[in-house]
Amino acid sequence: MVAASERTRKFVGTHLDIGSKRFEVVNDFVYLGSIISNNHDTSMEIKRRILAAQRAYFSVSHLLKSRKISRYAKVTMYKTLIRPVVLYGSESWNMTSADEHAIGVFERRILRAIFGPKKEGELFKCRSNAEVYQLFKEADIVKRIKVNRLRWAGHVIRRPVDAPINKVFKSDFVDGKRSRGRPKNSWKEAIDRDSVALGIRNWQLETSDRTSFRRRLREVMDHN
Repeated sequence: MVAASERTRKFVGTHLDIGSKRFEVVNDFVYLGSIISNNHDTSMEIKRRILAAQRAYFSVSHLLKSRKISRYAKVTMYKTLIRPVVLYGSESWNMTSADEHAIGVFERRILRAIFGPKKEGELFKCRSNAEVYQLFKEADIVKRIKVNRLRWAGHVIRRPVDAPINKVFKSDFVDGKRSRGRPKNSWKEAIDRDSVALGIRNWQLETSDRTSFRRRLREVMDHN
């Protein structure tokens, strides 16, 4: 069998010929339920996950707004039926500030539907973000994503040095010419930034002890 690197490759319009096989050239495609794009931009996938979660929310919105169902049950429904739709594949995301804002807005919209407005005298007032999370009693979804990324990064670091996933993580892809403007932050840079923000100064050292590192991440999540 001839190795892929030894096969004849040729671009023909919108197709790529490799040997006797022809493949369509596309800008993005869905693989294992997530969008893979040619520019490594995860914003499209994040928007797609939010849209899918919105559909899940609308399917149970009448229950989340019902006065006959306890808040505890509603929160459980959100955590088991809606939030996992957003979080799917989030370990590999490289979020921008706009992405984080969009995800946070989506979650707070649902939590406000669950907890409802607060009454002040004869008027009803929309709850603030702080009041919503005080009732939710858990870290916000953006923080959960960052912790999930750190957990996955720990798994990558603990893999053997010759494992493909570890090689990719530690590689610096500098070939080619980048576009003008500020370069995009890499996934690795996002992990380093998150670890500092979450109070984990040397995460690559701490992750060598899997049990201790997971306990550390649970402590971070419990500290809202």
